[in-house]
Amino acid sequence: VMTDFVAPQLVSGSAEEIERYYHEALDAGNEGIMLKVLDAPYLPGNRGKLWIKIKPEVDTIDLAVTGAEWGEGKRAKVFGSFVLACQDESGNLLEISRVATGIDDAMLSHLYELFKDRIIAEKGKSVTFEPDVIFEVGYAELQKSTNYEAGYALRFPRFVRLRDDKDISEIETMESLARRYSLQNKEE
Repeated sequence: VMTDFVAPQLVSGSAEEIERYYHEALDAGNEGIMLKVLDAPYLPGNRGKLWIKIKPEVDTIDLAVTGAEWGEGKRAKVFGSFVLACQDESGNLLEISRVATGIDDAMLSHLYELFKDRIIAEKGKSVTFEPDVIFEVGYAELQKSTNYEAGYALRFPRFVRLRDDKDISEIETMESLARRYSLQNKEE
């Protein structure tokens, strides 16, 4: 049952006070905090710098980009989200996540140029790529999941950067994911 609730608020110009508030929110079991310009209106679906989410990322991992979905609206001519995979002990790629967050319009344009000639299959809005590009992806938590071939999923995945300094053989493995999952759950 949902009831009306107004989240606690803090008006501050002090970085130390905001950081203290952020840690209190995390300690209370919240995902993070929202920072906003005081007189900024809420604009649904609008990305900008007037409202900012602040939440922790556990770590980053390197994953192969195996596909994408075409974007919608103003992003209809570029890829809007990307399919990511890790590898098993035989080097087979297993889907683990999709990522769209953290990619600004300029990077989306760059990624379109990077991937447009790597398309090996297309069905509806989905495309499959030759898997030779690696993304570094941040996440809040690694979870067990039956939704992905890897048996894991990234909670709140966020694009960090392209890893053109790495080879596909250097992406995350099932063994290292199992280790990460075990370590993460020991800390809780």
